Amino acid sequence: MCSASRPSSVMGNQQQCRNIHAINLFFSSWVLSFLTIGIVVEDWVHLKTENTPISHSPWKSGNDLWQGDNTENIRIMMAAILSLTFFHNFFLGLGFTHMIPQNEYSCFTSIAFSFLTGMFLLIALLAYHYNIKQGHYRYSNYNLTWITFINYLNVIMLITSDIQFNVPER
Repeated sequence: MCSASRPSSVMGNQQQCRNIHAINLFFSSWVLSFLTIGIVVEDWVHLKTENTPISHSPWKSGNDLWQGDNTENIRIMMAAILSLTFFHNFFLGLGFTHMIPQNEYSCFTSIAFSFLTGMFLLIALLAYHYNIKQGHYRYSNYNLTWITFINYLNVIMLITSDIQFNVPER
């Protein structure tokens, strides 16, 4: 585990640790930026009805696609994921600039935030697709767009963004 609190006699080891922290920060920033783009993009799924095609997003409200308001729970989950991702990115940035100590506790906190946020995003996306498949009787077909695939890639990025490698001292 790369730790700045452990004295290292080799400068290359510290540089490798900084590179790993920079990659983790890049992955977290990637996720944050594409989650933010997902709010603006309103066509996550194209639903084909008899009359007109409809675009839908989990961020939209007031649609009559499903009985009840099942999308409200998904919208709340996505807002929580966005705020957790922002906090995780902020935490990684503070760690990268050494404003918080680099010890085991901060490392485990960052790993826990990343993993739980990734799992939470996966659950929200699967619940969204489940709601789309349950409402299949109101439309004939649906197509996923690029933003949905990017969000599945975001799950992978969140889960892998805090992988810490043991860099052996030389």
